[in-house]
Amino acid sequence: MLTAVAGDADGIKTNTATAIIIFGTFISLKFIKLYWDSATWTVVAAWTCWSTSGLYRKGRNDPTIITDVLTATIVELWTSRIDLSHLELRCTARSCRDPITWEVLALLVVCAILAGIGVRRENLQQKLAKKAKSQMENSDENLLKPMILPCRTNHTRLFPKKHSFSYSYLFVGIPVGWRGCTWSALSVDTQILSPNERKRGWFHISGADYLDRDNPGLDLKAKLAFYLQSQDENPGDYPHAYLVTAPKFMGYSFNPVSFWYLYSDLHHLKAMILEVNNTFDERRMYFLKRSDANGGPRKGRVDGPTERIETTGKQLPDDLLTDSKSALFSESWVKDFHVSPFNDRTGSYTLAAHDPCARNGDLKWHVDNNVVLKTADDRTKLVAQVFSDGNAVDPQTCDSFTFFKFIVGWWWVGFVTFPRILREAYLLYFKRQLSLWFRPEVDRRSIGRTSTASERTLEIFFQHYLEFLTKHAKTPVSITYQPPSGMSLKHIFKNSQRDHDARLQSSDLHVLTPAFFSRFVHYAHSSEAFDMEFFCTDELNRTIWVSNPKLMSSLFEDEKKASATNRNPSPRHRQNLLEALRWKVLNLLRCPPAEQSYPANRGAEDPRVQVKDIRSTPFSGLDRYVWEHSVDSRIYRRTVTKLFLAQRFALGLEAIVGFWDLVTRIGLTLLVLYLQKDSGSNTDCAANGSLPKNAMIGVLQIILINAVHVWALAKGF
Repeated sequence: MLTAVAGDADGIKTNTATAIIIFGTFISLKFIKLYWDSATWTVVAAWTCWSTSGLYRKGRNDPTIITDVLTATIVELWTSRIDLSHLELRCTARSCRDPITWEVLALLVVCAILAGIGVRRENLQQKLAKKAKSQMENSDENLLKPMILPCRTNHTRLFPKKHSFSYSYLFVGIPVGWRGCTWSALSVDTQILSPNERKRGWFHISGADYLDRDNPGLDLKAKLAFYLQSQDENPGDYPHAYLVTAPKFMGYSFNPVSFWYLYSDLHHLKAMILEVNNTFDERRMYFLKRSDANGGPRKGRVDGPTERIETTGKQLPDDLLTDSKSALFSESWVKDFHVSPFNDRTGSYTLAAHDPCARNGDLKWHVDNNVVLKTADDRTKLVAQVFSDGNAVDPQTCDSFTFFKFIVGWWWVGFVTFPRILREAYLLYFKRQLSLWFRPEVDRRSIGRTSTASERTLEIFFQHYLEFLTKHAKTPVSITYQPPSGMSLKHIFKNSQRDHDARLQSSDLHVLTPAFFSRFVHYAHSSEAFDMEFFCTDELNRTIWVSNPKLMSSLFEDEKKASATNRNPSPRHRQNLLEALRWKVLNLLRCPPAEQSYPANRGAEDPRVQVKDIRSTPFSGLDRYVWEHSVDSRIYRRTVTKLFLAQRFALGLEAIVGFWDLVTRIGLTLLVLYLQKDSGSNTDCAANGSLPKNAMIGVLQIILINAVHVWALAKGF
């Protein structure tokens, strides 16, 4: 079930050919050195065991084996550099005595030549890509064209304390549907072009970074069409679109807000999409449709898939863009997304935007957008503005010297956007002494943060577990499962083939954030997990949304009874004693998840009262399902154990656990450095064909040299 994601479960993606080359190089280097050193039987046996264990770990898809081989290779090269300066080859078949340094250097030279050939080939491919011509696929080429837009942003906070700042900001304008690269300045969606056309400019835009995260392989036009359909809109009503956004420079960008301008056949601005990103990697798209009479704030709609429609537009003369009335756009809507820790999630926004593609006198390609935040009682709290600060740069016509000056003056702007936000947050908290609002979980209209490798692994297990519960329910049920954007597709699980069965009960289960999966495994009872993550918690803490709570509760009744009657699951596949011990360790490490931002009953807590859970912790329902029904139970067990260790000993950060695991493996590998210094104590044993006097010392040496494999075996692959 999870063979394809075994490497992804630990966040490591390794090319098989590269792994074989590295492993083969190390083994060849080691055994050449052992041969010329006339090594003892102990050392030869130890390194034979080392290589065999390494191949076994690679066959079991252990992602850490590559790091161990690289570390061992570095140690081997280091010991050769130290020891070979005074060692000489003892060669009985030859009369000459050559320094072993020449053998090692010859092997390194061969490896360097092969690496150089590979690098040279890659450079040649890049040069061929740089000669490829841009593809202009959009029919709006003469009207909507890519532009670089130097801007400035102003923020003014009016209460409870006044605070203002102003910074430079860089936007680019992209006609949605255009793909390619203009000279070496600006590129869009080149990853989906043919290999010889994948040239990337200094500034780059990729469709994978915008709108939903479910279709990273689509370009901007296709993703826009999907989003419009999810809003019950016909993409054919908006044949032209223009995106104003912050580009990536050298692969990095922080993009607080992007503006999508949607046009009619006559190039009149009909609607806009504001794509807002916060510092927690969460996202909210506000679809704003022009109305003749602007009323009160309008609530956004919940996303849902609809049938995709392909459309094409037609070209029109440029003078049709001079309608000043259609160039102005103004709308209001309800605020439902957490952006700043100094504002709560209530209130409303008002947008006043100017069409950047419209001609306003002598100005064109001019950005001028104003956003006003009002509180729930209609008081103006914050005013944000972004506007053009200088002439727009046409990357298709500017010369090399002009663009070079532009790069020198603006390359750094994208890198300092996030540090600038941190600086202003520091001033607001420590200087202005504003109160903080903790981050709530996103609601159904927003997109949660990007999932971690562990959460992507656990989502697959949870999906199969939910399907298992549905199929074994005692009454006809249908569960519509919607995972977070970017993790998986929507699924419908049911145990009845009759859609019109009068007894059929249905429920929607929408996972709002990937954090649900890493929190779910901490609970020993699935029903308790749903209670704490949805039913019995503050709405700002909810990581899931369920339309029929009663039905979901009934699904877990049988699971709870099974846990009470049979505390030890029986695995479907034969498990060895060591694997059973690993599962026992997992259950012993189980602990509650991290505390949520908002207590379930605000203001009702008594600090003198301490609540302690004295219940025993059996294996959870998900543990039982995986152990009894999944062939990839070791992947689940390893992922969950790492989460528990992180929560107990590493502040909830898996990276710290991974770091200490890496330090341990490097330390065990470095044992080789010291053991090899003493390997000459049994110097003539191999030549005489006799065993060492103390065989226990030899066995201990074999074990110590293979300590890194013993550590991997104890953890479980």
